[in-house]
Amino acid sequence: MNWKTFFKIALIIIGSYLVVKWLSKKLSKPKFDTMGNRTDWSLEDVKNALAKVSQKYGTDFARKLEQLYRIETGHFTSGQWKKTLSPGMEIAGGTTSTKNTFPFGWSSLQKFINANPNYIKENFYVARVNENTTNIGKTYVGFPDVETSFMFISWFIKNIRNGRFGYWKSLNESSALSYENALNTINTKYA
Repeated sequence: MNWKTFFKIALIIIGSYLVVKWLSKKLSKPKFDTMGNRTDWSLEDVKNALAKVSQKYGTDFARKLEQLYRIETGHFTSGQWKKTLSPGMEIAGGTTSTKNTFPFGWSSLQKFINANPNYIKENFYVARVNENTTNIGKTYVGFPDVETSFMFISWFIKNIRNGRFGYWKSLNESSALSYENALNTINTKYA
C-alpha cells in the first residue's frame, strides 16, 4: 500500500471516530424522572468535574468553586440543582423574561461554547423552579451534564468576573465581599 492510500484510510478512520464521538455526545440528552429531577448525575460526576477544574484552573480555584456550588445548591440537594445542575443561573431578564432559547440572554454562554466546542449547546434547556429562599418561580438554565456546568461557571468566573467568586452573587463590592466571606465558611469534600 502506498502512503497516499494509507493517509486516506487513516483520515477516514479518524474522521469517522470524531463524528461518532460528537454524535454520541450530542444525542445524550438529559434524563429526568416524573418529578422533573435529573436522574443522570451522581456525586462521582461532581468529583470528576472538580478534578477537571483543578487541572485547568488549580486546586484553590476548584475548592472555591465547590464552595460556590455547595452554597448555591444546598450541598447538591436543592430542587433547582436537581432539575438543572445549575448553581442558580437564571435566564437573563428576571422572572418575566422570555429568553428561553440558547444562550438564554447569556452572551458569555455562547462565548464559552465558541471557545469550547466539545460542549454541545443543543443539550442546554430551561426549567421553571421556585427559588429556595423566596419561593418565587424563576427560570433557570439547565446544563447538559455536571462537567459542562462546572466548566462554564469556572470559565465565567475566570474570564468574565476576573477570578472573583463574589461577583457570581453580585457586582456590588460590599455584597461580593460578604458572599466571599460566606463561601469561606463552607467545607469542601471533593476538591
